[in-house]
Amino acid sequence: VNNNRLDKIIDEATLVRINDGVASLLGLLPEASLTDEERGSMVSMDVDNKVFADNVLIEAQGPAKNILPAFIDLQTFENDLILAAQADAIASKFAELSRRVSDIHRIASSETMATASLIYNLIQAANKAGVSGAKEPYDKLKKRYEKLGRKTDNGV
Repeated sequence: VNNNRLDKIIDEATLVRINDGVASLLGLLPEASLTDEERGSMVSMDVDNKVFADNVLIEAQGPAKNILPAFIDLQTFENDLILAAQADAIASKFAELSRRVSDIHRIASSETMATASLIYNLIQAANKAGVSGAKEPYDKLKKRYEKLGRKTDNGV
């Protein structure tokens, strides 16, 4: 009736460990936040930009070192370059984690709604057939479909 791909739950102790782990990881990262406007206006580090920045650092530490003004801090520049690479590596792991959690959510939600719809349709059929005890749950449950603008008595 319902292809149940995930018949599991995450026990409370594991949920606590996950939440504590996320909090711990967040505590290890530098504090940083951007507004939506800042996110949209800042330059990102794609492959071409990374290669360019690496080449700039090589040149700045070598042949161009003596022509750069004193206010250019190459160590800060190098730190930003390293941090960007580290953040990229961490982000790809978090993207993998986010995809997994999102997929779990989607599968569990879909399975929930498939079963809920099946049960609702059975209650609806029982109500139409005049089965005792079906009217009250049907009247409660049909409100969801009425909110969606669907007819509830025509085999939803």
